[in-house]
Amino acid sequence: MTTNTTFTVSFIERTDKKHQNYFNIFCRITINGKRSEFTVVKSVNKDAWNPQKERLDSKYKDFKQANTYIDQVRSKLVNIHREITLKEELVTPNVLKNYFFGNVDKGKTLLGLIKYHNTSQTEKLSYGTLKNYFTTQKYIIRFLKEKKKVDDIYLRQLNYQFITEFESYLRSYRPVDHQRPLSNNGIMKHLERLRKMTTMAQSKKKFTPPPLNHIKIYFQQKGHPETEAERFFNYYESNGWMVGGRSKMKDWKAAARNWMLNIQKFQTSSTKPSKGNNNAQNKPTNQEKPFQGTNYHEPL
Repeated sequence: MTTNTTFTVSFIERTDKKHQNYFNIFCRITINGKRSEFTVVKSVNKDAWNPQKERLDSKYKDFKQANTYIDQVRSKLVNIHREITLKEELVTPNVLKNYFFGNVDKGKTLLGLIKYHNTSQTEKLSYGTLKNYFTTQKYIIRFLKEKKKVDDIYLRQLNYQFITEFESYLRSYRPVDHQRPLSNNGIMKHLERLRKMTTMAQSKKKFTPPPLNHIKIYFQQKGHPETEAERFFNYYESNGWMVGGRSKMKDWKAAARNWMLNIQKFQTSSTKPSKGNNNAQNKPTNQEKPFQGTNYHEPL
């Protein structure tokens, strides 16, 4: 689906407050008319900056290095914007700026989760069961270091590929001591323990209702008007962010995409000629209900 999102990276000059004869060069990020800025080059002679080309000339002593850095900043911001957009995450100028400077909480790690599990379950699990979890932890640490060449990974990186590669590692693992290679049953036990720990992490993840402006931005990115975002927000805000009136929502973006899908279904079906006499065209149909408060998360 095409979107109306606009994104630009530009470089502008601002007079240095302490030295009126100098400029400070700022990077300006603009997304859908909203801006965020940060300094990239300080104390530049005013006649050394070309605003049309967004370049420094030789009147600035380190102009080559400065121009190279400006290009690198632009390229990095464009790449970050592309990555965030592909993941269908909320992207604003401040979000992009925080990603650029690394001020983003990337979430919990796998070994951090395992450590929390083994510590918190000390009083709940028997010694033998807990000992098995520590054994699974050792295999995961070895797998990360030997195959992935990392010390840890974020939980959001845990996917089907990771699980299958971990299983393959367990099947090919040969102990250096007197222990026997893992049996199929032993391998399944390790995978089951990993599943239980990640499931526990998911169940403890608390849903936080998104603010209306985040929903408006997401709907706009998907090519839908703000009024539709407001309908979505008002409906779920009124029912306590429950899906189907029974289950607590876990992923508002998934619910929003389902909402949009039902809008498209309505638009498609409304273009089909109605059967029967002409009087039927004047009668309200069930397909008009989305504009009267119908739950978009329910099939039409």
